[in-house]
Amino acid sequence: MAILLAFVSSYLVYFGFTTNYTTDSFSPETFNDQYSHHVYKYRILSQYLLVRLDSALGNAKPTKMAERRLFIQDIRTSERFYFSYYYLNTFFMILLSIVLTLLVCMDKELLISKHEKTLLLFLVILLINLTQFVVCPYDISSYFFQLLILFVFLKYFDKYFAISLTVICLLMVISTLNRESSALTVSFLMLVLLCKFGLNKRAIFSISLIALSFLSTYLALRYFIKTPDPRKFTIDFVQYNLFFYANRLGILFWLIFLYFTLTISNSKENKALIGVYHIISLPYIWTCLTAGVLWELRLYIPLFLGSLFLAKIDTAGFKIRLLKNSL
Repeated sequence: MAILLAFVSSYLVYFGFTTNYTTDSFSPETFNDQYSHHVYKYRILSQYLLVRLDSALGNAKPTKMAERRLFIQDIRTSERFYFSYYYLNTFFMILLSIVLTLLVCMDKELLISKHEKTLLLFLVILLINLTQFVVCPYDISSYFFQLLILFVFLKYFDKYFAISLTVICLLMVISTLNRESSALTVSFLMLVLLCKFGLNKRAIFSISLIALSFLSTYLALRYFIKTPDPRKFTIDFVQYNLFFYANRLGILFWLIFLYFTLTISNSKENKALIGVYHIISLPYIWTCLTAGVLWELRLYIPLFLGSLFLAKIDTAGFKIRLLKNSL
């Protein structure tokens, strides 16, 4: 059911509606113009996959489902390139739905009731696709890698420490090549490792290796990719986010879904974990406020996913408690 919902909702988003936000990146030429500068140029994995997929489609001529409405916005639009977005993101959406199903069915690590499992599956899949009015190549894949890392960590870390840590670090490298929001996965793992194991050698070593995997990839991308930025942002993003009506709705979206995760939390300890997770993720939040557009609701999704599983994680065996009365 999760796979079917992922497929149906993805198809609905890409062909039932016309994006009013992303309007000039649906051809190889305009895509290169959009993603070859600023922070976009470091998100190389998904861009490579999209371009290769478009090339693999060759002379394929998809049915005229998107061309007319997209041509109104940009006469350079390539329907085949738009289909490449759809194929790539739907593929990762299906993979995401599979990993999400495996996660919510982890009865030992996560305390989720039978009805909550169904609710969360439907909610997460529909919510992610709802935020895809900002059509881009890297969001869905970044959520997939985030959930895959969480799955490997929760499922195998205790039993197969060395192997699972190696896999997590490799996935962290791949995830960072895709999008720098993988830093939020580092925040999640760091918080859970410290609370679960305390300040012992195992936790410190694991955190150091995971953080190093992220930082080395992040810095390497910025060292080797030095193409000049032809365009400069001239707007004050803080003022734009705080006073533009649509962006204030974006802030409201963040607050609503933060409230949701707090409401469904198993205990006050889980709520405290969510609070600390947001605190240690302040660099990401600050970047969104000062260099992003909060109307792009997708920006909160990685924080929401981390908070969702912190709300349901079993804290019974944690060595460090954030709240004294939770002992």
